[in-house]
Amino acid sequence: MSGLQIAYIVMAGVGLLFLSITIFSGDFELEHDGIEIGHGDADSTASHGEIDSPSIFSLRTFATFLLVFGLTGIICIHNEIGIGGQLISGFISGIIIAFLYFVVMKFMYSMQGDSSVSSFDIIGKQGIVTTPSTSTGLAQIKVGNTEYLVRETNNKPLTHNEFVKIVKAEGGSLIVEKQ
Repeated sequence: MSGLQIAYIVMAGVGLLFLSITIFSGDFELEHDGIEIGHGDADSTASHGEIDSPSIFSLRTFATFLLVFGLTGIICIHNEIGIGGQLISGFISGIIIAFLYFVVMKFMYSMQGDSSVSSFDIIGKQGIVTTPSTSTGLAQIKVGNTEYLVRETNNKPLTHNEFVKIVKAEGGSLIVEKQ
């Protein structure tokens, strides 16, 4: 086995290893001198209203390129193609497959829904009490198809099927007024 075959096997192995790690444990970020590498694949820090998406320069995209480059090099050696052909074939096929990976992942990320609701989106809406107030003053209301934990503004008890209006968010629950 030649040194070049070993190099291609190592490249494919490293690409497969990093791709497997990032697929099964999520992507991670590396930052060096202000340049982020790997940001975007599994990061869930998108602000409200944004859907996070993969980066063309993510670790997964690079791992895909490395895997395909190594495998193409191995195939070229097996088919007795010269080193120039190996490098060109590996580079072109690596770029194409990594780009296809990126396009598919971008499409899949765009299909994600964002079910997070900001408390600012719900203030002013009307709801109906589904679970009356407990001894702690908490009740549950339904607005549309979603249920929320609430307190009445003046700590008055809320009864089943009573209509309320959401006036503010405070301490992890919504504050409502009776209608």
